[in-house]
Amino acid sequence: MDTFKSGAFIKQKRAEKKLTQKELAEILNCTDKAVSRWETGKGFPEVSFLIPLSDALDVSVNEIILGEDIEMDNLIKKSNEVIVETIENSIKKINQVNLILYILIIFIEAFVFYIPSLTAKDGDEMAIALLNIIGVAVCSVFIGFLKNIKLSYKFVFIPVTVLLFIPSTCIFMGPANFYDYALPYSAIMAIMAFVLIVICSGITKAVSKIVQIIKSHI
Repeated sequence: MDTFKSGAFIKQKRAEKKLTQKELAEILNCTDKAVSRWETGKGFPEVSFLIPLSDALDVSVNEIILGEDIEMDNLIKKSNEVIVETIENSIKKINQVNLILYILIIFIEAFVFYIPSLTAKDGDEMAIALLNIIGVAVCSVFIGFLKNIKLSYKFVFIPVTVLLFIPSTCIFMGPANFYDYALPYSAIMAIMAFVLIVICSGITKAVSKIVQIIKSHI
């Protein structure tokens, strides 16, 4: 969507209607500054304004979004193009949010691993182990519930968990405990993460299908 093109179109149609920015703003119950921002391409009408604006200018919402007149013969084609573009932009935004959440979860896991190890005292071994297991379990559940991320990408979380966990144990317990503590616990966490990610991903997929079935019958 080109906001400058849409803005020029709004300005053109307003002029054809012989309306000032203030008069159009009064019709839409907004400020003339908002209309000015739309027409200069510095902003775009909120969703709530699109239908009232299209009525005021005698154009379609699609024409406002595209910034051009649409002939009746091309109306369906152009409408479909707008819908597809909107869906693609929404998916991109969702994927970006999921990527940020994915990275954030890994940072939280690293925090759970390293902060207790750096501040722990003798005798805290079991408490740290329990905290690490709980941390991995919670993070794995969140990873599993993330949408629009392939299962294979979610599984990347497992080796990342192992690579984060082993050095954290060496900080507190020393390299000598690698075979007695770090290795077996990292295996347990890897298996646990795998199971939880698969289960939560399955639940997410099942819920999505159920919602789609319900929507199709409404």
